[in-house]
Amino acid sequence: MIKLFKMVHLFHYISPLVMMRSFPLIFPDILQGNFKPDYYLKHIQKDLRLAISMGDTANHPTPMAAAANEVYKRAKALDQSDNDMSAVYRAYI
Repeated sequence: MIKLFKMVHLFHYISPLVMMRSFPLIFPDILQGNFKPDYYLKHIQKDLRLAISMGDTANHPTPMAAAANEVYKRAKALDQSDNDMSAVYRAYI
């Protein structure tokens, strides 16, 4: 986990969480398994779904949103819907 944090911190320009400076704040919670929701994972996935739908309506592809949506759908399938959005990492551990 520490390696993951260092990697994300070094490449902060690709991580919206780090750019918002919230990743360093939530990282200890992730390590402790605390996923008390500040913003529910299910709401992030809903917003992604809406963005993809709007893109489809405008005939504008949204490949990054579609890829992120698949990750969040996997996390929801693993019963993470009512956890914080940071619980998305559980989809691939």
